[in-house]
Amino acid sequence: MTLFILSTKPYDGSDNIYGALRLVKKLVEMKQEVKIFCISDAVDLVRAIAKKPDSYDIDLQAMIKEILTLGVQIKACGTSLKRSGDYKNEPYLNEDIRGSLDLLGEWTISAKRVLTY
Repeated sequence: MTLFILSTKPYDGSDNIYGALRLVKKLVEMKQEVKIFCISDAVDLVRAIAKKPDSYDIDLQAMIKEILTLGVQIKACGTSLKRSGDYKNEPYLNEDIRGSLDLLGEWTISAKRVLTY
């Protein structure tokens, strides 16, 4: 299993998260097991309220929703829900997305590879 830990703010002007999501899709296409854990400012990526800024040409949340339909497990830090991002305390896309540091620890131990973005 490959674990992606996303901590970068989406729509920050870089292609950091975009590149990570493209690689996730490629690995899934190659029949690899992938999991994503969002922490820190990256939790905005999986918030229901998040919208693509007009100045950005890629809809990262649409990519996340597509990745969810591919069967990839996506979790986001419950503490970061309250503390991080532009949309503090706004709910995630669904309640199943809420994760914990304990879960991140378990995923990290069981992963063959851990990639951070």
